[in-house]
Amino acid sequence: MTDLPPLNALSPKKQRSHSHHGLAPAGPAAAAAAAAAAASPAAAASAAASAAAAAATPGAAFAPLLRALVLAPADFAAAAAAAASQAFRLITAGSATPAQVGAFLVALRLHGLDSRPDVVAACAAAAAAAAVPVDLASSHPELAADVVDIVGTGGDGHNTFNVSTAAAIVAAGAGGSADVLEALGCRVAHLKADRVGPVLSKGNFCFLFAPVFHPSLKAVAAVRKELGLPTIFNLVGPMVNPAKPRRVVVGVHSPELGQLMAESLKLAGVQRAMVVCGQEGLDEVRVFRRPRFSFRERRPAGPTDVWNVYPDGSIARSVIHPKDFGLPTKALASVVGGHRARNAALLREILNSNGLSFFNPTASDTEPSGASAEEKLATLDFVLINAAALIVVAGRADDFESAVEAARDSLASGRARAALEAYAAETVREYLKLPGGSGSSG
Repeated sequence: MTDLPPLNALSPKKQRSHSHHGLAPAGPAAAAAAAAAAASPAAAASAAASAAAAAATPGAAFAPLLRALVLAPADFAAAAAAAASQAFRLITAGSATPAQVGAFLVALRLHGLDSRPDVVAACAAAAAAAAVPVDLASSHPELAADVVDIVGTGGDGHNTFNVSTAAAIVAAGAGGSADVLEALGCRVAHLKADRVGPVLSKGNFCFLFAPVFHPSLKAVAAVRKELGLPTIFNLVGPMVNPAKPRRVVVGVHSPELGQLMAESLKLAGVQRAMVVCGQEGLDEVRVFRRPRFSFRERRPAGPTDVWNVYPDGSIARSVIHPKDFGLPTKALASVVGGHRARNAALLREILNSNGLSFFNPTASDTEPSGASAEEKLATLDFVLINAAALIVVAGRADDFESAVEAARDSLASGRARAALEAYAAETVREYLKLPGGSGSSG
């Protein structure tokens, strides 16, 4: 049986680097220095010192861009992609204050510039350039073309099971959530860039922990949390995977974001993508029926809006249903997520299943999830349907039903479980190398 390509369950990105554009105005300090230079050497030296002091002021380089966006939005919009890219380079370099970052993100939103695909793609390129590189093309060229990814923008408001991570593991065996992986014994913070290729070679699954691979975005996280509203980072996040996957499944929480994300991925150079939005506002492929008293009861049960990006650059929108996967609809409440220990136990039970039914807990299952039979089967279908989407995008199945069968076989054969175990073992080995690790000497 043919193995599926390696999986990375963090965030997708196939990005060409954008050239740097010197759009920021020189500013009054530099102008004063130039004028003084024509007057006298002493004045020139004084003005140069003032200009250097201004440049050393936190946020000095970012201020002209922010002023242009706020005070002259039409002029900024005319070169928005280049200007926003420059702003993101300054943000990732730590050259913008938290107040400036917050103001910039809000202004982008108010002026509608964060809904332009060229701006999203340009910002993603700048953010990706600041990431810790994972150069599979050089270290493992046999893997570089086959890496695929599944990720969501978040923000759907539904506390569902961590399906993207589970789907990636299942699809990896057929050929995100850090806290759940940690509860399963993985040391997600200890996998370094040079070990990604070997991990993918062994088990076809890898999770890239954002704080490790995107350290420059750590300060931005606090600003985003304080703002409490969606920003362009919700769209940029799924596009900055350092492994540069060429095929991705991206979930969005609103249908208004579907076409935008699809066009942004196209501009970023992604070869094949499936952007999905469950019609209950889920950023995953949907397998659920609506509540009994829904005002939209007459609409088809369990539909998911899909925007397919194809290798020829075309984008096609469609609607898919659980029946397209050969699966029944389920109640949304059946897959509500719990605390990390419960979610981890439920994922372990799924990995120990045969893809159709569940066995009794094995000796390795120290803590059963406590989920009911209905909840387990609903969550299993939730995982299968999303894994199937990834398998189709990977090009390893022609239709969703055969992709579901490949996902079931991944579970029944134990390959899905082996994929997770290979990743966990590597992260533990890296952890034990550290001073103070339980395997260290001295």
